[in-house]
Amino acid sequence: MDNVKSNDIKSFLAKVHKLEHCPIQLLNSLDQNLTALILKVNNIGERNLKLTKTKLLEKKDFSQDLKDLIEITYLEFTESLKNIEGFLAQKQASLKTEIKKNPT
Repeated sequence: MDNVKSNDIKSFLAKVHKLEHCPIQLLNSLDQNLTALILKVNNIGERNLKLTKTKLLEKKDFSQDLKDLIEITYLEFTESLKNIEGFLAQKQASLKTEIKKNPT
């Protein structure tokens, strides 16, 4: 997930949805990978952000302004993670619908 941007995922999924005859194995594989990606984004990303924030806020030589900036940045990142997770969950749901429509 480190090198993958949400726009890359959106672009890839848009191309998949344009396929006329998408093999069921591909759809199932995408569904499984999206599930794994959602879990990875939620568990690892947020946990790492919390650990980093906690470690940075423990620094005694940081000014209060800098600590406030760290807190704000953390909140922005957690919001971004929620948006990515929501987007992936939405794509997964539409993929499941597509799988049900096209059983092979």
